Amino acid sequence: MEKRKIRGDLLLTYQSNLKNRILPASGHLRIDQIKPLHIVNFIDSLSKD
Repeated sequence: MEKRKIRGDLLLTYQSNLKNRILPASGHLRIDQIKPLHIVNFIDSLSKD
């Protein structure tokens, strides 16, 4: 599999979103514990920002 290169500013955006949005919302769950409802609730919470 070929490794893709990500621009530095895009990587910073990804890291920021992970740190500030995704982990606070679901960081207490293991990946195998995340259900569709968790994702729906997360997306709904983004629209409230």
